Amino acid sequence: MKRLELAVRRAFHRITGQRSQPILVEDVAPLLVIRPDIRILLLRQDRIGDVLVSTSLFAILQKHFPTARLDVVLSSNNIAVQHALKPYVTTIHVYKKSLLSILRLRTALRAQHYDIVIDLTDNASATSALLMNISHARYRLGIEKENSGVYTHVVRRADRRTVHIVERMAALLLPFGIDPHQEDLRPRYPRSADDVKRAVEVFQLDKDVSTSSPRAIAHISGSDVTRMYGVENTITVLNHIMSAYPHIAWYVSSAPQHAEMASEVAQRAGAVILPPSTSFHEAACRLSLADLVFTPDTSIVHLTSAFNIPSVVLFMHDNPDLMPWYPWGTEYEACEAQTGTIADIPPMDVVAALSRLIQRTGLVRSS
Repeated sequence: MKRLELAVRRAFHRITGQRSQPILVEDVAPLLVIRPDIRILLLRQDRIGDVLVSTSLFAILQKHFPTARLDVVLSSNNIAVQHALKPYVTTIHVYKKSLLSILRLRTALRAQHYDIVIDLTDNASATSALLMNISHARYRLGIEKENSGVYTHVVRRADRRTVHIVERMAALLLPFGIDPHQEDLRPRYPRSADDVKRAVEVFQLDKDVSTSSPRAIAHISGSDVTRMYGVENTITVLNHIMSAYPHIAWYVSSAPQHAEMASEVAQRAGAVILPPSTSFHEAACRLSLADLVFTPDTSIVHLTSAFNIPSVVLFMHDNPDLMPWYPWGTEYEACEAQTGTIADIPPMDVVAALSRLIQRTGLVRSS
């Protein structure tokens, strides 16, 4: 089955690669025919962070075309963050790698008769090319790259070394006649009053913490072990920063699989452990109540942008040709490792970054 699936993929890739030269869109120009009931499919079948940095595009398209139907393709890798898109989309399709799933998805996409399909990736993707083809959409829009032949329209790919991913994706608004420079590109994340109430109750479980204290969260998880800072490093950072700024209440959180590690960090550092979240949405709502965040987790980084929370973020920056996905539109400090792993970043560099951010954002207690 795997060999058959690969053969089908190669066949689709050959077909889509033979399309004519796409139209290059470099200025605000309404080149796409937009009916009131137009159907737009957006492809975002990659990671959780990719979904979060894309939310502003969904919101902007909905604002300009309120009667349009917006749908999205996610995947098993990022379906956990589907709540971020629910205010904007009607249907969430899920891409899975098996041949049977692809055939079922093909049927589902064609049944919707999409007018436009938008590939949100800014690197060549065989999966996006496949989905473009099976959608049968009249317009296929993407960012200019190696496989641009799969599109009918492309926008110029900005310099990935110097231009933030949010701005690079925002160029996809140009063919709709939308000027991205006139739009709010901040990532979004929806919360209800009940969501916030439940999150507040979690923080109130520890009666020893003053409700007037600024809340800081150390989220210790990363996408894998090499993207984590480690127990000892995190404890060292918390010991120093809690001693310097005792008025700030520190909480430790993690993904469920790192709960034991988070508990050790909190206990040894004298911080408060947050109970494991049952979903990404629950974790996001808790994070929204923080005044400061410290983390190596890039998905958490994009939530700090959505909620406008100052953050100190640890990055692995080993590719000089690609800007890390820094927070967008909010105060932050980035601590980066060019070689080795994130755990090689000196703890005192992180302490210094936290101290600068605390001073700059007014979280320091005046005498």
